Amino acid sequence: MKKMKSFRLCAPEPPPTLPLPPAPARVASDFSAEEMAVLAKTFIPVLERYHKHRRITLGILHVLMPCWFAIVIFSKSLGNAVDFVAPACFLLIVTMIIFPRLPDCPGCLKRPHTPFGQFCPECGSRSLLPSGWSYVSNCRACKRTIQWRKGRRFKVCHCTHCGLHLDKDGF
Repeated sequence: MKKMKSFRLCAPEPPPTLPLPPAPARVASDFSAEEMAVLAKTFIPVLERYHKHRRITLGILHVLMPCWFAIVIFSKSLGNAVDFVAPACFLLIVTMIIFPRLPDCPGCLKRPHTPFGQFCPECGSRSLLPSGWSYVSNCRACKRTIQWRKGRRFKVCHCTHCGLHLDKDGF
């Protein structure tokens, strides 16, 4: 007869965390005020172009989707809907292809939002706890939960790799 092992009460183990990525050669505290001003001047046009393309793409999407639904619902024959839907889908695909990705950080030349570095994208402090398998990180300074489930649920005001301030409103 086998002996039963004793039942032990224990706290569940915390989820495994990923090791911190290597820090870039320079972080935000290493830049002088003049260098930060130059980096901000070079980043502003890139960010404005990104916002412009984003507004155009979302505008086209907001116009095309209701029109497409109205044509599909109210048309008597499917031929009329296909005549409109094909060019509309083509226009949407072309717009999304030319839609720029999020701009790179001018300080470390990495993508400022993924994968998470050591800095919080909202407040810029170097107190971001690394995420494990759940894609959820916590900032100890601003007490924010930075999630990457079903899309990005945070604003990028600072680069997560070097902590450089990128935009006051976030993108």
